[in-house]
Amino acid sequence: MLEKKVTSIVISNDENKNLSGYAKQSPGYYESYKFRKTVSEKGNEGLLKELQTKADPIMNISNLVVESLKDYEDPVSVTFDIKVDHSKTDILYINPMFGEGYKENPFKSADRLYPVEMPYTVDEVFVLKMEVPEGYQLEELPKPAKVNYDEGSKSFFEYIISEQNGTVMLRSRVKIVRTFFAPEEYEVLREFFSQIVNKHSEQIVFKKKK
Repeated sequence: MLEKKVTSIVISNDENKNLSGYAKQSPGYYESYKFRKTVSEKGNEGLLKELQTKADPIMNISNLVVESLKDYEDPVSVTFDIKVDHSKTDILYINPMFGEGYKENPFKSADRLYPVEMPYTVDEVFVLKMEVPEGYQLEELPKPAKVNYDEGSKSFFEYIISEQNGTVMLRSRVKIVRTFFAPEEYEVLREFFSQIVNKHSEQIVFKKKK
């Protein structure tokens, strides 16, 4: 089964010279199940709290809307607003994944004697369009990256990022088309995810103009 997830975030400068915008997300079947369970047990506020916890500390999430909660055959649809208050800092660090990146490697052990069997294949797409904060200039941008797991490039990780005319664009994609990995493949699989975690942890640096 394919677990497909698409997240898009648009951030721009608002009338108060803060960064604000919105996120739209279509999680896969399994994550939709988790969202439905959280909303059922804790309400929208419970899910909002979970999303806020995993988000970047300078982000504030509000106006969460979850649709298709009762359409169990389909993924849910999630939207929420984002605000970034950067008024008190001269150097601004922003993780462009906005809390949606891989934060830790799922394969922690250095060695493995048994095969890896994943419950599903993966296709995760994250897209960001963000204006450079008003009054700041871009100081440092993560470098683009492409990591192929296999020779045919069927399973891969890509991280395409650029800045043009005051707008930062990012597209991250993690695609894994297999669920079974033999023990001798474990080291390569672990390193594959390690590179994803490292790249997703990188930050954009903005410096306030003098």
